[in-house]
Amino acid sequence: MDSDCLVKLTKAGAKEAIVSAMEVHIPPLVKKETVDEAKERGYQDAFINEENIDKKVLQVVKHQREKAPQKARWRSFRSILEATMRLLPATITGF
Repeated sequence: MDSDCLVKLTKAGAKEAIVSAMEVHIPPLVKKETVDEAKERGYQDAFINEENIDKKVLQVVKHQREKAPQKARWRSFRSILEATMRLLPATITGF
């Protein structure tokens, strides 16, 4: 997960549903941007992300260049989509 995605999901209150549906890994640079630098700037979501890292809900891992098999990528996308759909009001989900 990159910094932009993590920040937007955290601010929207959707990150908890995502991390409960699947393992979420972030590279060290994302931690630096969304926790270390964000705390210096006083962003409250930085403290939430730091707590998630401490609780191992978000895992900081070095990025691996290997591509996931197509089936694994689909399962990952599907998990994110299903978790996001649970957050949407029922009137929107009927598409």
